[in-house]
Amino acid sequence: MAEPPDHGRSTAVADDPAQVALLFDLDQLPYLGPFLGRESSAAAAAAELGVPVDRVLTRVRRFLRVGLLEVTRVEPRKGRAVKHYRTVADEFFVPADAVDTSADLLRYERTWQRRWTAALEAAIVDELRARTPGGGVRIHRTATGRVTADPGSAPGVPWVPRAGATPPLVFEWRPVRLAEGDARALETELRDLVARYAAAETPGAPAYALGAHLAPLPEGG
Repeated sequence: MAEPPDHGRSTAVADDPAQVALLFDLDQLPYLGPFLGRESSAAAAAAELGVPVDRVLTRVRRFLRVGLLEVTRVEPRKGRAVKHYRTVADEFFVPADAVDTSADLLRYERTWQRRWTAALEAAIVDELRARTPGGGVRIHRTATGRVTADPGSAPGVPWVPRAGATPPLVFEWRPVRLAEGDARALETELRDLVARYAAAETPGAPAYALGAHLAPLPEGG
């Protein structure tokens, strides 16, 4: 594991296949969290994660074996001494050439997508129950032949959120054909919009899942 130039925090380049496999393993990575850039015992990590200590120790041994974790100190006490661990750097960097192309690189994005979708569904169902008499969910075939489930204000009638009648909701997905310059301008606008509202947070106010998405579609996609 090589050390890149110092940019203000300790960073380690992880290019060993065994390290990369663990860093991209969604089942293993959460167990590295309590030790990432800070010291912790296995018992404290288990308490933080809400799991048995033995489960943490199993992962700790794996992280130690591949060189992601190190023992920082041993605390003497009556009985078995307590070992404290910390990652070998505050941050790990996996070079693109070392990434397995089958790695689940977008798992964090999918986590946010699941949270956003769950929040959206809850808001829509609440609106249908509370303020849309006769509302429900339509299971139907679209004009393109795709079977889908969509909110409906009545049988056969699509539900359209009315401004001010629902919690603030935006769920617009559509393919668009944009010139390179327009796509670049939209990219900048979306990034700036999310950053502006993220910077304007009000402590104690209701929380929203805010995101912006723009990606090139394959032809025919």
